[in-house]
Amino acid sequence: MVEKWRAGNSAVLKPREETVNDRRKLRKFQITVLVLFQIMLMLGYVRAFDNGARTREAIKLIASAYYEIAQYGSGVPPEELVYAGIDGMMSTLDPHTHFLNPSIFKYMREEQEGSFFGIGISFDVRDGVLTVISTIEGTPAERAGIRAGDRILAIEGESAAGISTTEVLQKLRGEKGSRVNISVAGPFSDETREIELIRDLIPLKSVPYALMVSPETGYIRITTFATTTAEELAEAMHSLEKQGMERLILDLRNNSGGLLNAAIDVSCAFFQEDLNVVFTKGRTQGTNVDYRCQDAGRWTKLPVIVAVNMGSASASEIVAGAIQDHRRGLVIGDTTFGKGLVESLYPLDEGCALQITTAQYFTASGRFIQKPYDIPHRHSQAEPRAVNGDLAIPSEDGGIVPDVIIEDPELPETLLVLSQTFFDFALRFNTDHPDAPTPSVTDQALFDEFLVFLDEKDIPYDVTDEDLTLLRERIMQSLVSNIVTVREGSDAAYRVQLQFQPLIQTALALFDDLPQMTGKQ
Repeated sequence: MVEKWRAGNSAVLKPREETVNDRRKLRKFQITVLVLFQIMLMLGYVRAFDNGARTREAIKLIASAYYEIAQYGSGVPPEELVYAGIDGMMSTLDPHTHFLNPSIFKYMREEQEGSFFGIGISFDVRDGVLTVISTIEGTPAERAGIRAGDRILAIEGESAAGISTTEVLQKLRGEKGSRVNISVAGPFSDETREIELIRDLIPLKSVPYALMVSPETGYIRITTFATTTAEELAEAMHSLEKQGMERLILDLRNNSGGLLNAAIDVSCAFFQEDLNVVFTKGRTQGTNVDYRCQDAGRWTKLPVIVAVNMGSASASEIVAGAIQDHRRGLVIGDTTFGKGLVESLYPLDEGCALQITTAQYFTASGRFIQKPYDIPHRHSQAEPRAVNGDLAIPSEDGGIVPDVIIEDPELPETLLVLSQTFFDFALRFNTDHPDAPTPSVTDQALFDEFLVFLDEKDIPYDVTDEDLTLLRERIMQSLVSNIVTVREGSDAAYRVQLQFQPLIQTALALFDDLPQMTGKQ
């Protein structure tokens, strides 16, 4: 006995007897409808009394389509169908609105909270081989004797050959106290070591580098804006003050942003009480907000130069824009990315979340720095506001335009090809010369040894001897930096790298003219 069961405009034949699988599918179907309805509520598509009927019809259409695909599709798991459907809805909005599946949402929360549980390595997948670049001091990996250049060949008995970065994170991170077994081989040995590691807390520093680049100049790098960033900044500043810091280079290059409140807290460390940092305008209740410093910052008189580039976005642009608008310091580098939107997170069931654009943010002077794209409701509706008697006009191309332009140097194609060999050469050099002092960038013998290494490894590079000589300085800087990485770790190598950067040298020279350029005598 059969009956006709209708879903939307389709008709299918279905046995009358309900099986366990039928009930499970029905439950999945009901959950899907509830989730989709919740999404529509949050996106503002449900309006009481006016378009409720249209919304109900839309939900019915989505639900019937889901049921047909789940019943007679290609066996795709239900969650994948739902994820794809939500992705499709989000794609109709602006490019910065996203659906976050459980793994992506988990990693985002770890980044924002500033820690996770893992083994404590910095890694790269080089030619399909999971390679340790460095270990974090005091972590399970460092205590187990894992070193730079070690190759992780297997994780929990499964080969790591060709593994992706996402898969590495999924396999090596886990719950505190949980165990993970890995097979490790040295950089030049096929002999493997079986190591059992117990996952522990691994701090994600948003302020990884704080050091002195001259007797009176401190340098701080902020890589993201998380819940711990303001606290990390204060700790770094106090440390540099003890070392004689009288002025600061704040490096926000390649910082893609993070939490709005963290950006405000960082900005207010350098501003007086009640100074406006940024304001937001949105379409929903509570999104029109003027953010001001609640208290006077600790470093309101310290000369500051902020470094930015095309990789500086969102929260980074808030800080740079505030410094620039209030003439608190100089912004140098390249024009920033141009992302002036506030994203709000809406957690869903099953560990998922929606990241939805809910507002636009404007710098203190009213600059809307979002780079244009063809969505009409994203155009700026705010008028520029006067700050310190001046009126800042938004750039047509978006982004924060630095006071002093220093473009990121382009890497020659040959150098990009050779860059894959620098770390491997550094491993070989330190194996062959374990007691030799760290070479200098003028060491001709090091350069010659590198060329021999390229020939022995049969690494092709299409470049004349003359061109290679022109690249010599850049190659030597990279070789020395990688040798220091292997010997002393990434922190020591970063200090070496800063010495080679034209932007840092320019910043040091600009401090003498800072009062005249900012109007602060």
